[in-house]
Amino acid sequence: MSVGSDVPVLGAVTVPAGGGAPIQSVNYQSSGVMLEIRPVVLVDSVLVTLTQQISNFTSTDTGVNGSPTLLKRELASKVAVKSGELVLLGGLEETSATVAGSGLPFLPRWLRSQSSDESRTDLIVMLQVDVL
Repeated sequence: MSVGSDVPVLGAVTVPAGGGAPIQSVNYQSSGVMLEIRPVVLVDSVLVTLTQQISNFTSTDTGVNGSPTLLKRELASKVAVKSGELVLLGGLEETSATVAGSGLPFLPRWLRSQSSDESRTDLIVMLQVDVL
């Protein structure tokens, strides 16, 4: 399962032997929330391999030729679950804070404004296994 977007990222750059303009290839990379579930049914339980990933692209000064940088958090787990049992997995937590100010720097502090914003996200997966 994937919820997100495919972002174009600069791939290989080829320069023709006889000269001319370089040829750039573009690769598309997925970003967003991705969840992969692989069950294996055993005699008395189900072996479940779960892979959770949260990724997004951000523009940075270190990107090659203005390419965005991929920020990725990934968690892989294997659990053995009996039919009817519930699995609860979490751990991809992120907290971010931003501070912004406006006004002219030479004005007194009480004539300028400053705002701050803090956000917290956490991906929690709840999975119930039922063998029919």
